[in-house]
Amino acid sequence: MELFIKGDTSNLDSVRVQPLLNSSFRTVHISQQWSSSVRGIHVIRAGIDHDKVLNQMN
Repeated sequence: MELFIKGDTSNLDSVRVQPLLNSSFRTVHISQQWSSSVRGIHVIRAGIDHDKVLNQMN
């Protein structure tokens, strides 16, 4: 599945990742750097399954 990263309103990068098991974690390397000339608070967002590989179920 795909992990998609945005910095403020800019699309930064995406990487392929494996699903996580219950109570586990993983670190991934993002090669794209990001900076802003605007001072203040910035928002970095990471979205998993951006390419809709997993079926939605309850």
